[in-house]
Parts: sequence; C-alpha cells; structure tokens
Amino acid sequence: MKKLTKILSVLVVLTLLVSAFALFACQKKTYVQQTETAIAFTIDTDIISDLSGKKLVDYLNALQDKGELTYKAQNMGTYNMLMTINDRTADATKGEYWFIYADDEENTTPTWGEYEFEGKKYYSTNYGIDDMPIKEGVTFVFMISSYS
Repeated sequence: MKKLTKILSVLVVLTLLVSAFALFACQKKTYVQQTETAIAFTIDTDIISDLSGKKLVDYLNALQDKGELTYKAQNMGTYNMLMTINDRTADATKGEYWFIYADDEENTTPTWGEYEFEGKKYYSTNYGIDDMPIKEGVTFVFMISSYS
C-alpha cells in the first residue's frame, strides 16, 4: 500500500511539472505593446536576425509578416508616411500624424519633441521609417498627435 501511495505521489508531481512546462512553453512572446495612446516595441533579433543596414521600415515589415502588427504607409514621392498602425489611422484632415519616438540617443533629438511612455522619456527620431537605422534593444514608440 505504501508503495502504491509513493508511486501515485510521484505520478501526480510529474503530471503537475509537465502541465506547468506545457503552459509556459505554449505562451507566445509579445513583441508589440499597445496602449490607448501609443504603440511600442523594442528591436529584437528574434524578428530580424541580422540588423546590419536595416531600417525601421524593414522591421515594421518583419513585424507585419509575423502577424505582430499591421501598418499602412502612403508613398509621398521621396518617402513613405505612416498612415495606419493596428487599425489606428492618423487623420491628416484634422492635422493628425504619426510621431515616432525612440530611446536611441544617436538618432533622436529632444528639439523636435519628447514623449513619456511608462515612466521613461523618448525623443523624436531624426528620420522617418525609410531612413531610421535600427539597433538591438532600441525601443520605438509611435503615437498620433498634431502639429501645433
């Protein structure tokens, strides 16, 4: 009887361990964070393994290909202007545009604006999506605003 109780105890423990492992193994990593006012993500080599020479538009395309976000940009001749991200559209008739902020000191400037997101300050990027270089660990924050 004691042997059977021991075997059952071991089986219960093993079942719990396997269940816990399966639960954690099946959880999908979230790459894009969305709040009511912003959409943010941190450059991760899980999305693009080789970042050399890549721009923000390449990362947006990779996120879209992996089903992490959707976006639409309009070709303005020499550049692409963000119009919609995850079904949020900037209404140019109301003076609304997508603003891009990042924590990349080399490629941002506080002169053009800053945005606080989750207690951290991000600064306006020096480039649009076509020309903005990306580096692992840099966080980008997109938000709709209007020029004053």
